[in-house]
Amino acid sequence: MLLGLAPLTCYSVEFHPDPDYPNRRRGDVETVELRRTAPSRPYERLGELVVRDSAADLNDENFRGFLEREIRERGAEGGWIERRRPGQTTFETRTQTSPYSQYSPTGQLEMATTILTVVLYNYLPEEEENP
Repeated sequence: MLLGLAPLTCYSVEFHPDPDYPNRRRGDVETVELRRTAPSRPYERLGELVVRDSAADLNDENFRGFLEREIRERGAEGGWIERRRPGQTTFETRTQTSPYSQYSPTGQLEMATTILTVVLYNYLPEEEENP
């Protein structure tokens, strides 16, 4: 019997909100767009997501879905990839010895990652676009 091993993927997400983020975020976002360049339509910036992922393949449906959920959860209509660069990330591994205990650090894992900086935005209402 031959068993296949799934590739190991690790990721982390940091959100760096702009100062007016609490006033600009929306609670009614249903669909988001993920772009490779800034939109041409006027928008207001909400902040940046910094994503470290071992795969970070924008053509992968699962990864795109993950990014779209992260964008939506922060009340943004969209995000555009401002920067993509290679990096090295250290992830801490943890285990839980029993269902009632806390997780204990067990070691660290060094991994080559791709670091994406994604700018989150909401489009300006049409009346603000053309004053």
